[in-house]
Amino acid sequence: MNIAVNTGKVASSFYFIDIIVSMKNPFLWQLLSVALLSGCTVNPNDGKPEFLTNAPRLTLEGRQGFMPGQKLRFGQYHGGVNKSWVNAAGLGFLVSTLADDKLQSVKVRIQNADNQSVSINYLQSCSWDLASVLIDGISRPTDFKGKIHVNNTLTSFSEPTKIPYKKQWFNVDISYLQSDHRYTVTLANKVVAEARLQVYVGGMSNEDYVWIDQTQPEDIKLMAATLIAYAVTYETPDCKS
Repeated sequence: MNIAVNTGKVASSFYFIDIIVSMKNPFLWQLLSVALLSGCTVNPNDGKPEFLTNAPRLTLEGRQGFMPGQKLRFGQYHGGVNKSWVNAAGLGFLVSTLADDKLQSVKVRIQNADNQSVSINYLQSCSWDLASVLIDGISRPTDFKGKIHVNNTLTSFSEPTKIPYKKQWFNVDISYLQSDHRYTVTLANKVVAEARLQVYVGGMSNEDYVWIDQTQPEDIKLMAATLIAYAVTYETPDCKS
């Protein structure tokens, strides 16, 4: 393919395009590839924890892709998250759209290699009031009710970020640097679990990573694993009317 080069800018542009597409110029292909991918380089620090630097990195599988969150696995831990909408009478989604109040029902369950498990069930309601609908056109989440099931013990909690366990409280950071996709679980002001989501690993791929503090007792590690799964799958319900 030959294009005559004239003095005008248009002819010069066509000449440049002709050079790029020519297979006789592989070096220019490489330059073009580098230019296009320069903004998508892999940063090794993206796959490192901020707090649990001595803990092994676990790849979190199942949060992304088809039916996200329903089957989760990281290291020895596996389980899933089920989410659904019901109305106050426990009816299905179609009926709930006609009800005054909506409830998002979520169940998180994580099991370890010894078949020990922890379950978290919680409801988030979307109740509406006339002012919010008229002004903003939306309903707002107004209530949270949770229960955690550990070793045949059922405990209630009312704050999504504070989870009771025995005589202690776990704090779950479900919004910590959320735009940076980082999440933490703390116990007695110490980070016991950490997650970084959507870490770019090259090409068109990204991965989710989890770290669990291995110095903790087994029951605390299982709690930490369950709560980090809860954190990375938590969503404020969509309460648009």
